[in-house]
Amino acid sequence: MKRFCIVVIGIYLTVYMVHTNQDFLTLIHLGLFGGTLKRVFLISILVLCIFVPSGAQAQGQMPGLGVELECENSDTISIDVTPGESNMFQRMCTVTNTGSVTETIELETSVDGNDFRVELSPGSESTYTIEAGGEETFYVDFSAAERLPVSFENYEINAQVVSIGVDPIPSPDVSMLNITDSIQGKVESLPYTKFSLEVTRSVLSLDSGEEGTIDLTIFNDGNIQLETFVLGMENKDELIDAGFDLKFCWGYKSSAESCSDLSKSNVFLGTILEPSTTSEIGSFVLNAPDGLSSELSIDANIFAYSDDAAPGDIAGEDSWTVEITVRSSEDEGGFGLDTLDTLDSETMTMVGMAGGGLIGVVVLLVLISRLTKKAAGKQKTAAKEAKRAAKAVRKSKKSGGKAKKAKAVEEDFEDDFDDDFDFDDDFDFDDL
Repeated sequence: MKRFCIVVIGIYLTVYMVHTNQDFLTLIHLGLFGGTLKRVFLISILVLCIFVPSGAQAQGQMPGLGVELECENSDTISIDVTPGESNMFQRMCTVTNTGSVTETIELETSVDGNDFRVELSPGSESTYTIEAGGEETFYVDFSAAERLPVSFENYEINAQVVSIGVDPIPSPDVSMLNITDSIQGKVESLPYTKFSLEVTRSVLSLDSGEEGTIDLTIFNDGNIQLETFVLGMENKDELIDAGFDLKFCWGYKSSAESCSDLSKSNVFLGTILEPSTTSEIGSFVLNAPDGLSSELSIDANIFAYSDDAAPGDIAGEDSWTVEITVRSSEDEGGFGLDTLDTLDSETMTMVGMAGGGLIGVVVLLVLISRLTKKAAGKQKTAAKEAKRAAKAVRKSKKSGGKAKKAKAVEEDFEDDFDDDFDFDDDFDFDDL
C-alpha cells in the first residue's frame, strides 16, 4: 500500500508540474512562501486518505476507485420482429460511483453480428461525471430488422472510469488502470407466424357427374424455419354424404402428383415451408354426384393453420369458402340466365373477353365496308361521266335524215334507259 501511495503522489506531482510548467525545485521554492507546495502537500494527503483500504473490492476495481453497472432483466432481451410492430426494446440501466472521489465514467455498447443493434437511447449520455457514492440512470435501445429469422447474439454494456477529480484540481487519466464493470447478455428475435391461403376460385359450377378442382397455395410470411402448415376441408363429410368423390392432390395431373382420398379417416394434409416461400399448387378434386334430378348447391369450407403457432394466435389461421353448384341431368347442355349466375369469375372473364373480341371484329368489318363503298362510288361516277361524254359525241354526228333521226332517237332512248336503270349506281346492299 505504501508503494501505491508513493506512486499516486508522484503522478499528482508530475501532472501538476506539467500543467504549470514548473520544475520540482521551483515547487519547493514557492512552497517556502506557503504557495504551491502547500497545495501539493494537501493533495497528496487527500490521495493517501483516498487509497486507504476499506474492505473487499470487486474484480477490476482499485482501492478508493470503483464503478458499478446494473440493468434490469438484462440476461435475455427478446425482440418482436413481426412486420408492422415496433421491432425495438428498451432497457433501463444505472451506473454508480462506488469510489471515494468524483469520477468521470464512460459508457459503451456492443453486439456480435450485424442482425441486431444495441445503442444508448437518445437523451442518454455516453459520459457521466459522478460524485463519490452517486449514480446516474440511462437507457439502452435494442432493435432488429423486421422479418428477421429466429436467431440470437451476445451483447455487452461496459462502464469504465477514465478520470478522477474535478476542476480546478487537475484530473489525471486513469483509464490504463482498467477500472470497469459490465453487463453481458443475449438478444434474440422472437418467432412469429404469418401466412396467407390463396384459393383460385370462390364459385365452382359443375354438371352432374363432372369433375372439378379447387386449387390453392400457401405463402409463408413468417420467420420460423421449416414451419408446418396443415390443410383441410371442414365439412368434407357433408360433401361426401351428398354424393361427391373427394380427394386432395399436390401437383395434380403432373409427374409429381401425390393424392389422398379424403373419404378415409386420419388423412393428414400439410406442407413444410421456409420463410418467404410459397408451396406448390394443391388441389381439392371433386367428382359431382351423377344422375341428379334437381340442382344441388353446397359450400366447401377450406381451412389452413400453422402447427407451430402459439395457441390462440389469430395470425396462425386462415380460411376460404367456395360455393359449389351442380346442375341436374335435365339441365345439362342448356345455357341461360341461371347458368350465367353459377359461372365462376374465371369463366365469366373468358366469356367477356370472347364477347369483346367479337365486337371488335364487327367494328373492323364495318370500317372496311365503308372504305370499300367510297372507292367503288368514285369508280362508278367516273364510268358514268365517260358514258355521257360518248353519247354526246354520237349525237353530234347524227345526220338530218328521218331514218337516221329515228335511229338516233332509238339509240338515245337506249342510252337513257341504261342511265335510268343503272342499279349498280343507285342501289347498294350495304345500305340495308
